[in-house]
Amino acid sequence: MDMQLVTDPKILKLFPSLPPTFDEIDRGLAEYAAKQTKTEKFVFDEDGNVKPQDRCTWGLRRLSRFISRYVHFYKSPPSENRTFFLEQLESVAKENNVMLPQPCEMQSRKPVKRIVCESVERCRDNRLRRYKAYYDGENVVAYLPGENGGNEREMHERTSWDDLFDILYARIRKERSEAYMTKDQKANNRRSIEAEIVRQFYELYGYEDKLSKETCPEFVHRKVSNMSAAYSARQRRFTRKKDQVRWTAWWTITYDDKLYECEEIFRKRLLNKFRNLCTRNGWRIMGVFEHGEENGRLHFHGFFYIPKGQEIGELVQQKHFSEKEHRWYEYMENTEFRKLFGVNDYENIEYAGYEAKSAYAVYTMKMQRYMEKGEKVYYSRHIPFEFLIDLQDNDRLVAFSITCKRRIKRYVINDKILTRTDTNISRLPIPDRCDAYECGLQGSL
Repeated sequence: MDMQLVTDPKILKLFPSLPPTFDEIDRGLAEYAAKQTKTEKFVFDEDGNVKPQDRCTWGLRRLSRFISRYVHFYKSPPSENRTFFLEQLESVAKENNVMLPQPCEMQSRKPVKRIVCESVERCRDNRLRRYKAYYDGENVVAYLPGENGGNEREMHERTSWDDLFDILYARIRKERSEAYMTKDQKANNRRSIEAEIVRQFYELYGYEDKLSKETCPEFVHRKVSNMSAAYSARQRRFTRKKDQVRWTAWWTITYDDKLYECEEIFRKRLLNKFRNLCTRNGWRIMGVFEHGEENGRLHFHGFFYIPKGQEIGELVQQKHFSEKEHRWYEYMENTEFRKLFGVNDYENIEYAGYEAKSAYAVYTMKMQRYMEKGEKVYYSRHIPFEFLIDLQDNDRLVAFSITCKRRIKRYVINDKILTRTDTNISRLPIPDRCDAYECGLQGSL
């Protein structure tokens, strides 16, 4: 007995051009999708009948950002701002035919695994390829350029609202300092800053959602996210550069108003001295200028790499009375920097990278605290961010993926085939041939 699959009558109501037989349904669906216009789509109403409805003309990226902002404010604690923001977003959604999620769809959120370890395939050809590698504090990590790909960046034209946001954000961040805040307190503080800027844009400056390309919550959230991403990139750059060099000193150089008329001259002369030392003596320097909390005096903190035999001046022991701690303490001071710039505190951390890794952590936390204040980090030339190394597939030990907005694949490299100096990482030479005597397969006669 021959059997024939027949299309469901409900589908025939939706797609009258479809053939009744099931074997041609894919071709019929493709033809119908090609004929359908961009302004209409067919949906079921409450009685099960088909009715036309306008379709949202936004792209997927804009639609996802809009719904993300709606869910964010929906989950926020009840307040006047929350009610006002939701009304504004629902009005824009109704005008642009955006179907907002139901309350039951916004209650739960599936956790995402950020780091996933994988095994490295050993059955593949042992190819020699060029990787980008860096030292992460414990292992040498590498990645293959072009393997991870990347998303196309969405471009936006700068308007007067961007200038206004920069002014408001800087002023509010200064008023609501995040010093001595926990991680959760910082997150709550930034959410409150974002809500405050949205409220001022609506009430004080008359932001019109209908006249702009994106709603006010979308615009402010995009700006805050971009600033957060930029700060994260600066912090990653600082951490990466710090780990690639074995630093020998932590130096604090303080501005002396008896030697210089103003801070700008002191800053300019000090940076010029750093450039000369890096070019002529092979020094590496990374640090930041900062004003003291007690007296507001400008000083420079930083990591220094000084090669053997390239030191300048002499180190002498000095005493200083700390008004903050109310006690005397001893420190080492360089005579040449004392003569040119004033008081300076030199600490030898040459063996911190070998013996006590926590010593680096103390200075790293100091630098990150200065970065949170908005200070700009100074990097001398020739501080590497990563290295180009020719590696074979068998040189990789473990593969892991970091999942945030996109999947990023990294490999842990076997440290037995690498050599690391104070400022460089390279691969040991790959033998062209295998000698039987070198392998120990033949004994001497």
